Amino acid sequence: MPPGPEALSEYELERERNIAANKRHLASLGLDGHFFPPTKRAAVRRQRPSADPDWLPRRSGRRGSRNEPSDDSASGDEASGEEASGDESDGDDIPKPVRATKKPPPKPTPQPVRESTPAPAIVIEAAKTGRSKCRRCLEPIQQGEKRVGMESWMVGRQVMVWQHPACFLDGVAISTETSGRGKCKLTKAPFVAGERRISCTAHTTTSNFKLAAVAPSLRALLALVPGRKLEHIEGYGLLDAEEAALLKQAGGNEEVAAVPAVGATPEQTEAVEAGPAAAQGGSQPKKGAVSRVKGRVAWRFAGHVCFGTLLPAQETKTHCYARTHKGNTKTLTKGGASWWLV
Repeated sequence: MPPGPEALSEYELERERNIAANKRHLASLGLDGHFFPPTKRAAVRRQRPSADPDWLPRRSGRRGSRNEPSDDSASGDEASGEEASGDESDGDDIPKPVRATKKPPPKPTPQPVRESTPAPAIVIEAAKTGRSKCRRCLEPIQQGEKRVGMESWMVGRQVMVWQHPACFLDGVAISTETSGRGKCKLTKAPFVAGERRISCTAHTTTSNFKLAAVAPSLRALLALVPGRKLEHIEGYGLLDAEEAALLKQAGGNEEVAAVPAVGATPEQTEAVEAGPAAAQGGSQPKKGAVSRVKGRVAWRFAGHVCFGTLLPAQETKTHCYARTHKGNTKTLTKGGASWWLV
């Protein structure tokens, strides 16, 4: 039983009056409760239980066009489907899947082994440019001058370090293998404890070689430096007669090519003493004329003597120009006493 007006609060009574006024207004507009369209409920499709022998799942009407059967085959399939609908043993005819076996990888075909000649550990060649510098005496190596190279670890990588032949021989010594764990740098053959070896130093790297492996290179180096012999090598007295004969005879059949004599760079004291006298004796190109003179020059700078190569194409009537070992251009005033031809 709905409560009476006396049981309602003032707010509820006001709400009832507003609802009644809204209904009267809707009735005057002809929208008395019919302005919302009726909602349609989706019909629940009931399916037959799977226990029914005549029940088949309903198939969708959409079919792919790729494997669409023809009309004759479709009619035959419908007939065969009706016969097979009552057969409960259709699933027994489906073959079981067979697990595929993994094929072994093919055997690699053996490749022919190519005999590779080891790269020379000591390189002797003529300087291709005049930009290289000897790592021992820090003097530049002129273009065409013989130089000796050996790999060394520098700035995080292996680089070829060049030296003058005489400077390289200063870093050659004969030592004794103590541990027996070392190997020859050239042949990779291990040393025996107590065996004599030849140690060559380039920058911060010291490489050890067998006596017979490095003997041809030593013969070629000694041919480049007049007055130097095997007996001058540090530690030569450690060798016995057999080892000394092996060092001298190894590579004896090889002929060392004749090397043209190259004038050595003058020492600092000699250049300083000969500089003013040479300049006064007229060893500079004459001022006021362009002679296109080629050759080596020396000049004083900050108490030292520097060397360079003249650039005849840039010569003028008042100045000569020379290329330094760093690749810079030095300006030389004709008639000055601070530079001279070498």
